[in-house]
Amino acid sequence: MYLMQIFIPTAGQDGSKFAEQPFTDLKQELTGFFGGVTIYARGPVKGIWKPSPGQEETDDMIIYEVLVQHPDMSYWSSLKGRLERTFGQQEILMRYFNIEVVK
Repeated sequence: MYLMQIFIPTAGQDGSKFAEQPFTDLKQELTGFFGGVTIYARGPVKGIWKPSPGQEETDDMIIYEVLVQHPDMSYWSSLKGRLERTFGQQEILMRYFNIEVVK
């Protein structure tokens, strides 16, 4: 089994908050395709990176997680591209892990 994670910023590069609808659409798509989704939206999930020495940038993010039997990389690549366009991002971080569920 695999755990897929999607990291979505809550605001654009200009600092303006994104509308709620794209987040709702993503929740509905993942729930419809995979039967469920876990969303980390309330805590201060913060991404911090240094694009160059002495410079630091941050994003407040929402993390979506989905359990899948086998990752269909064509679907995930397509979704990644759509999300990058929807949220106006150079790159949306998506990653997956091979996991074992405790029984």
